[in-house]
Amino acid sequence: MQKTKLDKTDDMYIMYIMSTKQVTSTQARQTFFDLINEAQYSGQVTIVTKNNQPVAQIAPLAEKKFDWTGHLAELDKIMPIFDDQDVKVIEEARKQFMPRDKTW
Repeated sequence: MQKTKLDKTDDMYIMYIMSTKQVTSTQARQTFFDLINEAQYSGQVTIVTKNNQPVAQIAPLAEKKFDWTGHLAELDKIMPIFDDQDVKVIEEARKQFMPRDKTW
């Protein structure tokens, strides 16, 4: 499950991406270091279950923030490289890979 929250702070949009998955305690034991890395580097929240009941959570200490203002500024820098045909090809490729179910 992935939840997305968009906040506006001082003319800067910050997107909080919170992704949650569930694993059994046995799976958590076998993949513990992978779960820690997922939490640290991608913001993954993992719920650990025992006998189908949630018993623990592995989560990053801080939510990962995405700076849309900085991202858009970087895009503006590289856009002159592309001509109109390149932009059309990129837009068509994005349409093919867009998620079917937009839950946010």
